[in-house]
Parts: sequence; structure tokens; C-alpha cells
Amino acid sequence: MKNNLLYVLVVVLLLIVFLMFLSFRPANVIVEYKEQFKLNEPLGGSLSITLEPQDSIEKETPLLLSLSKDDKILEAKTLTLDEFIQLSNNPILPTKKDSGSYYETPGTYSVDLEKLISYTFTERGEYELLFNIFKIDLTIRKKIAVD
Repeated sequence: MKNNLLYVLVVVLLLIVFLMFLSFRPANVIVEYKEQFKLNEPLGGSLSITLEPQDSIEKETPLLLSLSKDDKILEAKTLTLDEFIQLSNNPILPTKKDSGSYYETPGTYSVDLEKLISYTFTERGEYELLFNIFKIDLTIRKKIAVD
């Protein structure tokens, strides 16, 4: 009898954990830019983070944005989620909780790439733009071609 009860409790616990992970969708990130740039043209476009109603991300969450060519990092920028949202077209204040400050207000927060990385393409070839939020295991890689 005790073994059956233990099995049922384990199955219920696993089901609850599975449903929690299934329903959790972290912030959505969109990078909008031209995929083709010309020589001596500056990097342009925007980077947007969309917070969904169930999101709660600590304001000190680190973000990484880098531009590379041939596995060589040309420019990199690290900032916190708080800094990103304050630079955005929709700056808001975080929600204070006992354990710290979190961004929970649903919405889209966009920043021009030029505000984050100021770079002019001086060589032809393929570049890569990388955006990473380590705490929620989110990585976006975009290819850029320069003629």
C-alpha cells in the first residue's frame, strides 16, 4: 500500500513539474535589421524584448550583445535588463518584491542597435550578431552579409 502511494505521489509531482515547464515561456526577443549591408555602412536596426504576462525577470539580469566576423569579436556590449529597458522606447520601472526588483509588465521594449553597438562595416564578408540572456538560456544568432 505504501509503495503504491509513493508511486502515485511521484507521478503527480512529475506531472506538476512538467506542466510548469510546459506553461513557462520566457521573454521573446526580436532582432530587426537589414540582412545585407554595404561597405562603410553603419550597423542599423533594432533589438526588442517582449515580456509576456507570466514573465518575471530580475532587473539585474545580464544581457550580452556582440558582433563578430570570422570568430573574432569586433564589438561587444554587456548591460543589465534594467539598463536595456531604460534605453528602450518604452522605459518603465521594475516591480519591487521582497527578494529584489523584477520586470513583469507585459509589453515590447525596443532599442536601436546603434545605441548598443556603434559599428561601421569596413570589410566585406559575413558577420554574426549574437544576443544572449544567460539566466533564461536565450540565445539569438543572426547573420549579416556585407557587399
